[in-house]
Amino acid sequence: MPRPARPPGKPVPPVVPVEYPRGVCGPAATGDVGAHLDEWVRCWVLARGASGAVRTPHWWRVPTGTATERSRWVLTTASRAAVRAAVAEATAETDHVKTAGDPAAWLPELGPGWRPEPPTWLMTTALTAAPAPAVPAGYRVETGTSSRTSVVTVTADDGTLAARGYTAGVEDFATFDRIVTEPGHQRRGLGSFVMTHLAAVARDGGARRGVLVASAQGRALYTTLGWESRSPITGAHRCADGGGAER
Repeated sequence: MPRPARPPGKPVPPVVPVEYPRGVCGPAATGDVGAHLDEWVRCWVLARGASGAVRTPHWWRVPTGTATERSRWVLTTASRAAVRAAVAEATAETDHVKTAGDPAAWLPELGPGWRPEPPTWLMTTALTAAPAPAVPAGYRVETGTSSRTSVVTVTADDGTLAARGYTAGVEDFATFDRIVTEPGHQRRGLGSFVMTHLAAVARDGGARRGVLVASAQGRALYTTLGWESRSPITGAHRCADGGGAER
C-alpha cells in the first residue's frame, strides 16, 4: 500500500541505513519496477550468501567482495539524484552500479570513469502450481535445500556435471540465479528443465511469483517459459584505465 502523505511543514527525517544480517531481509515491496528490483536483491543476497547488505530508501549496497566486484549498488529509485549519490559512494575501481531503465538515458548520468556492462533485463513471472518435470533421459537430478535457498544439480549418467541452478525465496517471491548448462550438454533442454524444476521447488517453499535479472541469452530462454520482461537494466563498473560511459 502507498505510504500516507507527510503533513505539510513537517520535517523529513534523515536517511538512516539499516543493516540486514545474513539471511534477514527488509520490508516487503510490491507493484512497480523499483519494488521488483527490491524483491530481486533481497532474494539474490540469500542466493549468493552475501552478508552486510545495506538498504536505504533509494538503493541497496551489497558488499560482494569478489576479485572483480567489491560492492554492488542496486538502485530501486531511478532518479538522477539517486544515481549521482550512489556514484559518489562507489569509489573503488571494482564497484558496480545497476538501475532500471534504458542505458542510453542512464549511462551519461554516471560520469567519466565508468564502463558499461553487457545488457540485462529485469523479468518476473507467476509461479503456478505444477509438478516437477520429468528428468531427461540419460541424466540424474539432485535438489539440496538450506534455509530458503535451494540448488538443483543435473549430472549425466557418467557422473559429470551437466547443469545447475539456484533459487532463494523471501515471503511469497523467489529469484533464480546462476543457471548454467555445461558446453557439452547444451541444446538438450536442460536449461528449461532446471528452470522448471526450480520453479516447482520455489512454489513448494511458498513462493508465488518469480523475479530475476537475465542476460540476453537467459532472457530468450525465460521468455519461452512464460517470464515477462519488465525493464532493461543499466549496469556499469568503475574502471582504472580512464575509460567510461559515452556521454
